[in-house]
Amino acid sequence: MNLSISTSDQMLHGKFRDRLDSDAVIREMMAAVHTAKHGGVQTIGVNAEDGSRTGDVFLTEFALAAKDAGADRVSYCDPIGGDTPGRISERFAKLASMIAMPVEAHCHNDLGLAVANSVAGALGDLDAGQDAWINTCVNGIGERSGNAGLLSCVLALT
Repeated sequence: MNLSISTSDQMLHGKFRDRLDSDAVIREMMAAVHTAKHGGVQTIGVNAEDGSRTGDVFLTEFALAAKDAGADRVSYCDPIGGDTPGRISERFAKLASMIAMPVEAHCHNDLGLAVANSVAGALGDLDAGQDAWINTCVNGIGERSGNAGLLSCVLALT
């Protein structure tokens, strides 16, 4: 199961209209993970929605709280498709090293970089000694502009 909550300042202001601050986001996420675990969910990923625009300090705090709550991985979401392969690889390697668990790539294809960003993120995970997870789509079907294509990711990693 993947649980999702917005993490960037832009989303806290625009989506939540400042009704939630970073502390409240962490409390909500941890409560959701605990509820899912008590409900029998075996594997939980926690989505840092808009992780690409979330500051490093809060992203790490969020990920560590997710791990403490019982999550198995943290998903780094780039919902605007504006990240770059170099940046995402560095962020994944740093985050995965600091939290000692996988960071899942959830990249949108607004600028045609979903596959490149997803593969770069996965390689950052592997560099940090963690498993790699990539959200993909089939035949271009995904959210809004699409996510990384399954076949393209498999071929790029092969």
